[in-house]
Amino acid sequence: MAGGRLAASRLGSLIRAMTATALVSLAVELLQTAVPGQVVDIDSLLLNTAGAALAHAAFVPAGRAWLRRRAGYAPGTALLPEEEPQGRTPTIARVGIAPWSDALPPSSP
Repeated sequence: MAGGRLAASRLGSLIRAMTATALVSLAVELLQTAVPGQVVDIDSLLLNTAGAALAHAAFVPAGRAWLRRRAGYAPGTALLPEEEPQGRTPTIARVGIAPWSDALPPSSP
């Protein structure tokens, strides 16, 4: 939302948020192992990720809808303008492969 991606996929956004939360939580858990008596707790990793997923699912769609209304997007219209065609895609000429007799070392009889 901060980057202005109002047209982002809900599922993709949720997966990215969960992945980032899981990685940050794992990093914190691994840093805690430097403290004597602390061990990695998988429960806190899973609960942190689940909490972030619930918070994301609850607040991000509502926030995007509010930002769309504020920006004046009409329902059913494209959020991003169509780009003009840029012309033909350039191609690269094919290069032949060397004959096998040149590529392989000479064989002994």
